Amino acid sequence: GCEYCRLLEVEILNPTLLNDDYDRRVLMRKLVIDRSGKLRDFNGAAVSAGELASRYRIFVTPTLLFVDSQGRELAELYGGYLDQAIDRSREKLRQMGQCK
Repeated sequence: GCEYCRLLEVEILNPTLLNDDYDRRVLMRKLVIDRSGKLRDFNGAAVSAGELASRYRIFVTPTLLFVDSQGRELAELYGGYLDQAIDRSREKLRQMGQCK
């Protein structure tokens, strides 16, 4: 029901998902923080989406969060500048020896 979330999804994320170039750059997942149910965190523990968002101090939506495979935060973004945040995240991963 968030108008800003819908706008971000329709105008930025959906076109990104249709572009094959992003398949090699980023793995995207959508987390709806006010839904019930559990998901697995990066340690395999069952947590709610709200609990996971709180760990990253995310209280405003929409927020795009970029993490590595261990769940360490690489970049955070509210709205636009998607490509820049992806590139910053990939550069941090390269520096950590986790990305080619």
